[in-house]
Amino acid sequence: MMTTKSVTLRMGSEDLQIMEDYLAEHTDQSASDFIRAAIRSYDNGSEGGIFVRLNEVLLNTLSGMKEDGTIFSEEEFVRGLILEAVLTKDEVRDSAGRAFKSAQLAARMK
Repeated sequence: MMTTKSVTLRMGSEDLQIMEDYLAEHTDQSASDFIRAAIRSYDNGSEGGIFVRLNEVLLNTLSGMKEDGTIFSEEEFVRGLILEAVLTKDEVRDSAGRAFKSAQLAARMK
């Protein structure tokens, strides 16, 4: 069994808001879970991902788009923009076609 130790942590309001926003969307996690995951992510090089810092105007724009229902998730929207820039429409259509055929085959096998 892992032994634990209590730690006092001071955070600025911006960092605290980031954590609170994350926890509001991930209600199955605690602040301790969030901090442990952040430490492991830092240690593992962000688990192969990247961190992109956006200015306040862009963040507020994305937040506003989510609030008015234009987008479902800020992260998914940004990911989609990157995919649009990297993949051609033909590549996306081909991938969708292969995935659909695979799903049809899996449905027939049930």
